Amino acid sequence: MTTLQDPLMRRWTHALDLLRQRIRRAGGRDEPAAMKGLASECLATCESLLQEVITTDTECRRLRDIVSEEQQAWQRFFDVIPVACLVTDAHGLILAANRAAALFLNVSVLRLRNQTLTHYIIDRESLIDVLEHQIVEKSQVHASFRVRPREKAIRQIEANVVADPGRNAGTWIWFLMPVERAREVRDMTSSGLPSSQLPEVHAEAHS
Repeated sequence: MTTLQDPLMRRWTHALDLLRQRIRRAGGRDEPAAMKGLASECLATCESLLQEVITTDTECRRLRDIVSEEQQAWQRFFDVIPVACLVTDAHGLILAANRAAALFLNVSVLRLRNQTLTHYIIDRESLIDVLEHQIVEKSQVHASFRVRPREKAIRQIEANVVADPGRNAGTWIWFLMPVERAREVRDMTSSGLPSSQLPEVHAEAHS
């Protein structure tokens, strides 16, 4: 069994084997005396192992709390960042979307989930190329697509796609921005303006 590879599980197994051996050996002896000796020999080992289990469980709970806090902090940031963001699997299935993405695509956050990028991205061959590149290279990709938001005109967007380190392998974050806004931000950045003078990119600007 794979669980036997765990050191703590191996020690538990050893203690149980010892217990079985002592019980078999005690079969022909005076039962009270044999069981008293058995309890004396095994008690210390069992108590030590139990304490390790308790300590390990406490540490696991502490780490789970830390991870939960970090996930909540990321979710708060993800929800309010003023750039359209989507999280997808390797096949382009949308796993999560922020408010800016919902405004840009004119669809509720809830409705975006479990849809695919092909619902909105017109350039499907380019999309497939990006997805295949991500699966093989697992690196950041910059691409340009035509997007059709619900009940709105087609828009040209720029997308930056990066691996999501907070999820399982094969999960990607898509940062989407209208091409004219992306060009404006690049021009401002290359001009050497301090970040305080760069234009704010509000979610409403994506609508």
